[in-house]
Amino acid sequence: MQHRCYYYNVARHKNPDPADLLGDPPGKPPVEEASALAPQSAEVQQALAKLAPKKAQFVLNVCAGMVPADALMRAGWECTRAVATSTAGRLLREDDAVKDAIAVIKADMAKRAEYDFQKFMAEMDDAMTFARDTKNATALVRAIELKGKASGHIVERVDQRNVNAGFQIQIEGVAPPKRKNG
Repeated sequence: MQHRCYYYNVARHKNPDPADLLGDPPGKPPVEEASALAPQSAEVQQALAKLAPKKAQFVLNVCAGMVPADALMRAGWECTRAVATSTAGRLLREDDAVKDAIAVIKADMAKRAEYDFQKFMAEMDDAMTFARDTKNATALVRAIELKGKASGHIVERVDQRNVNAGFQIQIEGVAPPKRKNG
């Protein structure tokens, strides 16, 4: 059985050089880089520029949520599933440039996913504008209410008269226990 994966053949040697295992195979044309994260920040572009095109695509595929072996094969490596699993794991564990690129992309994704007070207020302003434009008074009042609560102008009052009263369960046909005065 002939293995088509360059990395499998390199790994069969007794003492393979880790650079050979983690580098792109010689004589293979680079795979066109498809953007899984668009638009990319300058930091992400710099991190991906440090990688070979196949590795950059592998990183994008992993960060897009693909299983590492699928990400490797989709990036252009031609090998069996078992070899792809091994090679992908090795890239994720041992290649510092790959690890750095993944860390940069994860940080960028976390920053983009951040939902802060300013974004909330901007969305509430948009909702209020939409409610005014569509002449929807109920939606306008609700948007104003939510914006007021978020900014601290409207405070929910909690009825504290029965804070220590506990609770009662009433079951039809069963008399409640008599209270002791004391």
